[in-house]
Amino acid sequence: MTIEKLRRYSSINELHSILQRNALTFYDQTSWDDTNDVCYIQKFKSLKNYSSVLVKCFAEAEETFLMWKAYTGKKTGVCIEFDRANLLNKIDSPNIISGYVKYPTIENRQAEPIRISELPFQKRYPYRAEKEFRIIYFSDRNNITTIEIPINRSCISRVLLSPWMSDNTHNIRKEEIQSILGWENLDVANSSVLSNKAWKDAVENIENNWAIKLFEWLAMMDKDLESIKCLNKSSFESKMIICELFSQRLMTTNEVDLVSNIN
Repeated sequence: MTIEKLRRYSSINELHSILQRNALTFYDQTSWDDTNDVCYIQKFKSLKNYSSVLVKCFAEAEETFLMWKAYTGKKTGVCIEFDRANLLNKIDSPNIISGYVKYPTIENRQAEPIRISELPFQKRYPYRAEKEFRIIYFSDRNNITTIEIPINRSCISRVLLSPWMSDNTHNIRKEEIQSILGWENLDVANSSVLSNKAWKDAVENIENNWAIKLFEWLAMMDKDLESIKCLNKSSFESKMIICELFSQRLMTTNEVDLVSNIN
C-alpha cells in the first residue's frame, strides 16, 4: 500500500524540537510574509468569533528544489515526511480542521462565492505548485499564539537532509537525529535533488546504448564479427573496436542505408 506523504520543509532545530517533544507546534500568522494569506485566515477567525487560529503547513507535492530554497535554511534545512493518515488520526480533535489549499486566480476569487469554512484554505494562484495541505487549530476560549499537539513515531516516515550539507555534516546530523530517544530507527537520508547518482549514470547508459546499436548494426552488415562478440559491449576496448569497424563501414555503405539501419 502506498503511503500518502505530507512534506514539511523546515530547519534542523524544528526537527529536533518535534522529535524531542513528540509534538508539533502550531503558530499564529503574525510573522508570515504573505499578507494575502494572513488576511483570509484573520477573516475566518473574525467571522467565526474565535480567540485563536493556529496553523501548520505541509506540501503534498514531491520534493522540489524551489521548496528547499523557499522554506529551509539551506545548510540547516530538512524535509520531514509525514504519513498523512497516521498524522491526521493521531491529532484528531474537535478543535482541528484540515484540508488541501486551493489556488484561485484573482478573477475567479472575485467572481465566485466562498464559504467561511474555505477561507483558511485559500492562497494566491502563484503558489499552486506547492500543493499545500493545512492543519488548523482553533479555539473560542483561549487567546494563544502557539500550541503543542502530540504526535508519535508512526506519524513521521522519513527525514531528508539538506542537499547543501556536506557529506560529513550529513553523517553528524543523522547520528544526532537517531540518538533521540524513541527515534533510533527513523529513516534519515540525504536529499539528492542537487546530486543524484542514478541521473548522472544515465549519461553513461545512453552512451552504452549507442554502442550496442552500432554493434548490432555491424553484426547485421558483417557475419564475421566473432572477434568482438566475446567482449563486454560496454567496455572501453569493445567501444574502440566497434568505432573502428564502424568507420570502415562508413567508407563502403550508402549513407541512407546506414541511417536507416541504425534507427
